[in-house]
Amino acid sequence: SLSRFGRTLSDVLEFIEMLEKNKVEFVSIKENIDMSNPVGKLMLGLLGSVNQFEIDADARAFDDPTLQNQPLPPISLTFIDSLNPDFQKIIKSFVLRCWEQLAIEIVPTSGYRSGATQREMRRKWEALPKEEQDKTPAPSDGISFHNAGLAFDFNPKVDGTLITSKAPKQEWISSGIGSIISQLGLKWGIDFANNYDPIHVDMSSILGWSAVDVE
Repeated sequence: SLSRFGRTLSDVLEFIEMLEKNKVEFVSIKENIDMSNPVGKLMLGLLGSVNQFEIDADARAFDDPTLQNQPLPPISLTFIDSLNPDFQKIIKSFVLRCWEQLAIEIVPTSGYRSGATQREMRRKWEALPKEEQDKTPAPSDGISFHNAGLAFDFNPKVDGTLITSKAPKQEWISSGIGSIISQLGLKWGIDFANNYDPIHVDMSSILGWSAVDVE
């Protein structure tokens, strides 16, 4: 999917240029785009522009209630304002779409973290009894997308009730937010192989980075 390959048109074009320099052709099966011909290149530019336009429009609507279909519930901007500016736009789009499409309120719980804060969170997790550790996502040990403002933690509020990290996986899936996360090309912690973390989204899928690259 093009949304997984790059969030902005400039990102996509930069990746394509890098592939072409290495004699690698790009084909998007989902969007049926083949960059080996002029039509494919035209379609890539059009779709990339549309994706960027939608994100920018959502971010403007988030900031200006008069542009929204329905006003957002009160939301703390502390964690959102701490994010990388490009990621901030995507999270604003995520919050807006969850509310307008699903009537789900997104409650921010974490954004940017310093390395020291990250390590302290890890220390506190390690001090928990084993049964509590099994129920609580393990914070990374000092290396995290949060350290670059490229990760966001949240709790969805459905019909006035928060869905927490301890809720059954099916409850998260049934909420429908996964489809919006996928639309935006984000990595969702519910899919982490070694550390189930449904309250977490980050830009690793968009950037093609691992946490080590954050350093």
